[in-house]
Amino acid sequence: MKIRLEGPEGQKREAELTGVPVSVGRSGDNVVVLDDRPVSRRHCVFDLDPEGKVTLEDQGSRYGTTVNGAQAVGLVVVTPGDSIKMGDWEAGVFDETLPVAEEQTEPPMAETRKLGPEEKQTTRKTRLMKVQTTRRYSLGYLVFLFSLAALGLTLLVFALLDAFE
Repeated sequence: MKIRLEGPEGQKREAELTGVPVSVGRSGDNVVVLDDRPVSRRHCVFDLDPEGKVTLEDQGSRYGTTVNGAQAVGLVVVTPGDSIKMGDWEAGVFDETLPVAEEQTEPPMAETRKLGPEEKQTTRKTRLMKVQTTRRYSLGYLVFLFSLAALGLTLLVFALLDAFE
C-alpha cells in the first residue's frame, strides 16, 4: 500500500506503508514533509495495521484533516478511493498489488442466485468516523464576548436609571 499526496501547485509526494507509521507535516523530522502553511508541523500519521488496513490519525493539527469531506477525529480507517485533505494538499491510498481492470465495452451481466442453507450472507463491517460539530473559541475571544455583554448590560441599567429620574 502507498499514500500519494498532491499539492496545490502540482507537487507530488509518495510513501510506502510497510507497518511503520508514516508521519506527515511541515517539520523536517516527518517521513513526508509538506512545505505549506495550512499544514501543521506534525499534521497526521498514516499506518498499516496487522490486518492490512490503512489508518489515519490527525495529530491535533490546527486546520484538521478531512476524509471524504468529514473531519477526521481519532483513528480513522481509510481505503483506496477515499479523498483525504490536509491544508491545500490532497492524498489518497493506493494498493498496487490489485490487478488493473481491463476496459470493457459493455457492462457485465449480474448473476443472481439464492443462498443455500449452508451458505451465510456476509456483510462488510465499516468503521464510522465521528464528525466534529462543535466550534472551539479561543479564551481571548470568549473574554471579549463576555466583556461586550457586561458593557451592554451596564448601559441598559444606566438608561433605565436615567429614565426613572
